[in-house]
Amino acid sequence: METPLPTYFLAGSAALLAVAFFAFPVATPLLAAMALAAAALAWSLNCTTRDNAMVIVPLVLIEAVTASTVIGQQQEAVGAFIRYPLVVLFCLPILPSLWRSGILSQGGFRDYTLYLLWGLISVSYSLLPEISFGRLLSSALPFFAIAAIAASINTGGDVRRVMGIMLAGCGIVVLVNVVVLAAFPSAISWLSDPESGIQRFEGIFSQPNEIGALMLATVGAGFAYWPIARGWRRFFCAAMMAGAVALAAMADSRSALLAVAAGVFCYAIWRHGAAGLLVTVIAIVSLAALMLAKPSLLNYADRGLQTFTGRNVAWEYALRSVEEHPFLGYGYEVDGQIFQRSDFSGWDEVWAEGPWSSIHQGYLTRAVSLGVFAALFWLFIMIRPIIACLRTGGDPWELRPLVMLTLLPLLIFNFSESIPDCRSMEGVLMALAWSALERQRLYVREVAAQQAREADAFEAPVLRAVHG
Repeated sequence: METPLPTYFLAGSAALLAVAFFAFPVATPLLAAMALAAAALAWSLNCTTRDNAMVIVPLVLIEAVTASTVIGQQQEAVGAFIRYPLVVLFCLPILPSLWRSGILSQGGFRDYTLYLLWGLISVSYSLLPEISFGRLLSSALPFFAIAAIAASINTGGDVRRVMGIMLAGCGIVVLVNVVVLAAFPSAISWLSDPESGIQRFEGIFSQPNEIGALMLATVGAGFAYWPIARGWRRFFCAAMMAGAVALAAMADSRSALLAVAAGVFCYAIWRHGAAGLLVTVIAIVSLAALMLAKPSLLNYADRGLQTFTGRNVAWEYALRSVEEHPFLGYGYEVDGQIFQRSDFSGWDEVWAEGPWSSIHQGYLTRAVSLGVFAALFWLFIMIRPIIACLRTGGDPWELRPLVMLTLLPLLIFNFSESIPDCRSMEGVLMALAWSALERQRLYVREVAAQQAREADAFEAPVLRAVHG
């Protein structure tokens, strides 16, 4: 029997570690960590090449690591050094199967490829060409990997299995944050909001909003996987979703929690009709009454809403910037660089990070980056499979819950945060959910075309007999 490739890496790492122990006893812990990382990397590559869908786990973990404080103060520079090589390493081996599938020439996958090509053209006039190209590369390769995964999807069960893999990746990150919460000093994992004085949990991340994004990704994947979860997997699913929601509550991630609540309410109304609508209205009225009865809760909930916690300054300036360059924009995902211009009035640390500053509005971000028409084109690409799924006969894989519980919360969240193409944990989930819905739309179209051909083949001899 052929020896698996990871076995050779493990054996080689053990041998090197044994030599290092005698030659460099002081550096042995570091060398042991490096050997363990190399073995884990080899094992992961073996898994992802055997099953393309498994690439979702390293993509999620890459996003978690690059958004964390683990990599130190130079987060963006070190994060790029980690992200780009690993994304290439895990996604590049999948490209041959993507090419053989031909899916990039079909429907929304073709259109999204054109959108990314639009982004590539923008590198030529970008405010920061190297940043645009790097971000385009780290978005395009995961998109191609996800497209290859979509090409292998043929049933609703396939979709839910892929979402289970996404949940496993998010579950690892949730578990790490729970361990940090329980075992590490609060000074490491909590942030004091300078304006409100509220303590916000940020875990391993550099800001609390990342905890909200993790919750969105975990809950969205969990809802999608739930119908096929059995036994201990169902317990794992429920535990990870509950843990993610609890962490988001401690992080005071209001926009993420409201986005999930909106999705749940929409699902309840669709699934249970008038009863679901009644429960939704009762829940909203009860919450409003509770906040009115306790002014402290009302003050907590509506703080910063008039200015969207300062986002209105950035949004107004971004709109003016779009008016100046409505057709081409300023370059792929360098929207934060516009705040470096001298006529921007919001000079504080939030907007002073150049291309690493965020407009905190995903739709406006795309208009600033690539222009109004590109933003509308992207929105059309995203919405088309949703509409197709909601039509009569357009949901043979029963993916409507995926629309309301997974993709809709992400689209709502995109109004207050910027979700990039296939980057960030919520960006990976958005790409997965969209690709599943688009794959179903193409499947319905293929079935309809096949039925039409069969009908024509049946009618032709009959017509010849009649006219003969």
